[in-house]
Amino acid sequence: MSNCKAGDGWRVSHQLGSAGTRRTPRTRTFDKPTAVVALPGERALVANSGSHCLTVVSLVSGATILMLPLDGVPCGVCLMPRVARSAGDAAEVVVVSVQGESESGVPEPGVINTAHRLEAYDLCAPGAPRLWVYTPAMPPLSYPNGIAFSPELDALHVCDWNNHRVLTLRMAESGQPIRRDVVHDEPDDVAVLDQRWRPADVAVLPLPVAGGIIACVDYYGNAARLFVRGVGSAQYAECAAVGAKRRSRKPCLERPSGIAVDPSSTLSSGSDRVRILISETGAQCISVFEIRLLTAEAMPQVQLSCSHLCDMGVEQLGSGLHAPLRGLWGWLGISCTAAGDVLVADCDNRCLLVL
Repeated sequence: MSNCKAGDGWRVSHQLGSAGTRRTPRTRTFDKPTAVVALPGERALVANSGSHCLTVVSLVSGATILMLPLDGVPCGVCLMPRVARSAGDAAEVVVVSVQGESESGVPEPGVINTAHRLEAYDLCAPGAPRLWVYTPAMPPLSYPNGIAFSPELDALHVCDWNNHRVLTLRMAESGQPIRRDVVHDEPDDVAVLDQRWRPADVAVLPLPVAGGIIACVDYYGNAARLFVRGVGSAQYAECAAVGAKRRSRKPCLERPSGIAVDPSSTLSSGSDRVRILISETGAQCISVFEIRLLTAEAMPQVQLSCSHLCDMGVEQLGSGLHAPLRGLWGWLGISCTAAGDVLVADCDNRCLLVL
């Protein structure tokens, strides 16, 4: 990714799991994978919404390393590397957003706990035990999706789909959430547009801005929004949006469902620019953008610029089953490895693609 240029022809290098369509009755490694996160040691963790489990696979051989059943539908995953707080603690903790019931109101087969919640698991411990469960009471989570971890704030950002918001959960010394902050949760801040906002995935942008910047993709709004947290404030305010890619694309994004930060663009500490990758379910491609910080950290108003660099996986992602204009539902999750490979969880084709 370090030399990504427009038209450079990034393509799918290999595929893990069974391919085909969702109509093919075969035993598969993945069953409607909605999210993926790269793990150390050339591994990946995939959220299988269809089979209600988390699957750890080898990116080299494609073999299944671990399968962790869940009581609910996993829809978002993230790695919390800073959760190991004691010397010699080798914990590898992942957090997953779990939906306890389907959005249509039909009970999920075999699911006992119908609450929407977050759960954390230690993949290094035998049996990958569950460490904690977070289920806020007022207001409750409503179909949580993507999750991101902020090392600077030691906090989780959670896309709360039906509540039109992003939650920020601070972590206690025990590694459990202790309080929440929100994006667009105050009644006076919810405009008509925000009532239609469906946050699908979120990422933390490593730009040198006090308070931090998060980027969130709006699935039905066909946009990516950037929020900044003011110094000394618990609230985030929208500061920018991803601009148009090119004149031939209206809208600029089509059903964006996943977002990830390119690690090769963050190697230099204090860099004023970062690359983000957005998976588009409607366009069946990955769009690469560069976000640049135009103002110094001390400036009261954060200003950002956005430019489109290239598209990846064009005509290789999806199967024609992604058809949001015909009312069909599809999803592409995305993550980046430390080596710069791009992982795409293709929900419709039930496979994991490596670019």
